[in-house]
Amino acid sequence: MSNPLPEDQPAVVIVTGLSGAGISSTLNILQDFGFETIDNLPAHFLEAVIEARTGPMALAIDVRNRNFNPSTVAQTLKEIRQKIGRVFTLIYMDCAEDELVQRFSKTKRAHPMARDIRLQEGIALERELVSPLLNMADMHLDTTNQNIWQHQERLEKLNLQQPEERMRIRVVSFSYGRGIPRDADLVFDVRFLRNPHYVAELRDRNGTETSVANYVAEDTAYPAFYDALKTLLNVTLERFAQEGKSYLTIAFGCTGGQHRSVALAEITANKLLFDQHIVQTFHRELSNAQKS
Repeated sequence: MSNPLPEDQPAVVIVTGLSGAGISSTLNILQDFGFETIDNLPAHFLEAVIEARTGPMALAIDVRNRNFNPSTVAQTLKEIRQKIGRVFTLIYMDCAEDELVQRFSKTKRAHPMARDIRLQEGIALERELVSPLLNMADMHLDTTNQNIWQHQERLEKLNLQQPEERMRIRVVSFSYGRGIPRDADLVFDVRFLRNPHYVAELRDRNGTETSVANYVAEDTAYPAFYDALKTLLNVTLERFAQEGKSYLTIAFGCTGGQHRSVALAEITANKLLFDQHIVQTFHRELSNAQKS
């Protein structure tokens, strides 16, 4: 059990994960938020630098470090977390392989682990190498279907300078056609519910609108499903909190990510807010449409 420092202690954010997933971009955004940032800090300097901080600090640790050893880094981070408690946050940046290949192709940058092998092999090797850090991460952020502005908005909502004791819950809607969010902890497939897309007056609307949400909720299968969902969430959220999990992503998926998944995400988020959790919603496909 960690021993948190007083609330006025400066926050520490460690950013790690896959090359090309947005590690440096995350540091740049946090710098704009008032964090002092250091990219590619050698792991053996971590404790000394954090101890000397005078304000919020964000540090990147990844495979660019010479002689990078994830097990050693993980142990160091565990020790730091035990010392400074809840002001410590470890963020793992993730992204789908196809998207990473496109990003490296566009920038013509070399992947740090693919100088003598195929890019896909380097990505797979790195993913396996840094898996111990994913397993201990407080936040698992997937940038596969996000642009820089969406990522900045997401980080801003996390309020990393003032960590909360309560668990932060992110409720996401998505389209199965564009893939399941890699950072989802709980995923619910709601394609079994009747689809508003086939109702002419609802097709061009979305699940944030009352008419669409009501149509979804009037499905005869909906009451039993939602009662079971509430029971499941009541059990799992309590246990996650007891285990010390600080961040949880709940995802609802449907065919197009416009109607059923959006409606369920909104309804669930409202229930969680009523239960006094810290809740954010993100409708991936609606957000992408607005940003395009």
